[in-house]
Amino acid sequence: ALNFLGHFHLAQELLPELKKSQVPRVVFVNAEQHIVETSVDPHFVYSGRIAAFAAYHKSKLALLWYAHKLARLHPEICVVSLKPDTIKSRSGEARGVIERSIVSIFSPFFLSQEQGLHIAIHCSTLPKLERGRYYYEVRGMTSFSPISRDAHKADESYELACSLCKIALERGR
Repeated sequence: ALNFLGHFHLAQELLPELKKSQVPRVVFVNAEQHIVETSVDPHFVYSGRIAAFAAYHKSKLALLWYAHKLARLHPEICVVSLKPDTIKSRSGEARGVIERSIVSIFSPFFLSQEQGLHIAIHCSTLPKLERGRYYYEVRGMTSFSPISRDAHKADESYELACSLCKIALERGR
C-alpha cells in the first residue's frame, strides 16, 4: 500500500504549492509490471507465494490510475509517468534462491543506478514535456496498457485512496 498511498498522499499535500508554481509538474516513477494486473484489492492485502510481486504490480497500476485522475482534475499541472528501465539494486538480496538466480542471470542487462536516473532527470527538468505521457528510458514515449487508462477504475482507486488517507474527495473530470 505504501508504494501507492505514499505517493498519492504526498502529491495531494503538495497540490496547493503546485498550483502556485509557474511550471507545475508531477512525475511518477512507475514500472511495466502494471500490465499483468487488472484490479487493486481495496484492503491492499495479498497472500500466497507471489504476494510481494502482486502487491508491487498492483501498486504500480494504482499509481498510473492516480496519475491519470490527477491530470484530469488539474489540467494546469503537467502530470507524467516514467519507467526508468530495469536498474541494478539490492532489492533481489532479500528474495529466495529462485528469485536471486533470476536476478543474477538478467543483471548484466540492467542499468546502473546512475544510468537509471537519466529519464527521471529528463522528465523533471525538460522545459516542454507532453503532459499525460508515459516516458520510458529506452523507447522514449511509450503507450499505457489499456487497463491503466480505464477512467472508471481510476476514479474508484482515487476515491479509495482519499478514504484511506482521510483526504477530502475532489470531484470533477
